[in-house]
Amino acid sequence: MHDTALIGLGLIASKYSSDKAMLKSLNFFTHAQVLDKHQNYNWISGVDPSEKARNDAEKSWGARELVSSVRKLKNRERYEVIVLATPPESRLEIIKDFPSLKAVIVEKPLGNSYNSSALFLEECEKRGIQVQVNLTRRADLKMRSFFNGELNKKIGSTQFVFGTYGRGLYNYGTHLIDLIRMLIGEISSVTCLSSHKDQDLGPIKNDLNLSFLMKTHEGVQIVMHPLNHSFYREGSLDIWGEKGRIEIFQEGLKYAESPLNECRSLEGAFEISTDKRITKDTGYSDALFNLYSNLSSAMIGDTKLYSSGKSALRSESIIDSLFLSFREGGKEIPCS
Repeated sequence: MHDTALIGLGLIASKYSSDKAMLKSLNFFTHAQVLDKHQNYNWISGVDPSEKARNDAEKSWGARELVSSVRKLKNRERYEVIVLATPPESRLEIIKDFPSLKAVIVEKPLGNSYNSSALFLEECEKRGIQVQVNLTRRADLKMRSFFNGELNKKIGSTQFVFGTYGRGLYNYGTHLIDLIRMLIGEISSVTCLSSHKDQDLGPIKNDLNLSFLMKTHEGVQIVMHPLNHSFYREGSLDIWGEKGRIEIFQEGLKYAESPLNECRSLEGAFEISTDKRITKDTGYSDALFNLYSNLSSAMIGDTKLYSSGKSALRSESIIDSLFLSFREGGKEIPCS
């Protein structure tokens, strides 16, 4: 078992565990839930400057070493894994206080700028620390099946993708951009189409809600548009292939397959029969648990990380390119 500390006891770390809607839909949706159940992690302690957050964590998860700062932890040299559910600007300094670290699980973005994210990864690489980023959809076993050939088998080569997100590119949009990279291909260029400043930007400072176009190296075009989450929540992808259609919706909880059939309005042609679509569950309910399992396997050399820091940094660079396109009036920006 890996001796583990949870740094930050906020919503994604612990507090969402009492959300009744999440309890009905997801098996694991906070770090605390996974750490409490996972046999490969010995969850020893939690850190948060808020006394209320520490008290809530104690009530929910039982007696552990709960302190207000990393420096107050006992025996910091014992920890092999830490979970960084903190604001991004503090993470580089935090890992310096753990001399025996082998791995971190970290929330996105890695830093408060592309350069600070890169510095964080450089420090981890220098010390041999593996970095698993909580872009949870990469650990959804259905999405991994799509990635490993099932998507192409079901719908053929992708023609076009439309997607939705909300509450900011860095806060939410990065999940959809990262999933597109996984399922559709790496991005060669981006173009900002419009800005939606009236919509909620979520918790990340200086975030943006942009409508935008992305192109892959293979020439597939993806159009993304922000939704105002004050009306309803959604983060979705609608993937049109050469012989079918796959929709991923309800924020990743469901997907639907629409088959290719003979066209009902023209003889000798074909159609995508959306009225015959079949809706199924994805594997998102257990994805966070899978992310931890994958890290544990990677630490002993059995597999590669599902959501490495290097890959997450690539998604951050795409968002930076979108911000640049916005500042330059919608100019197409190459993604290096």
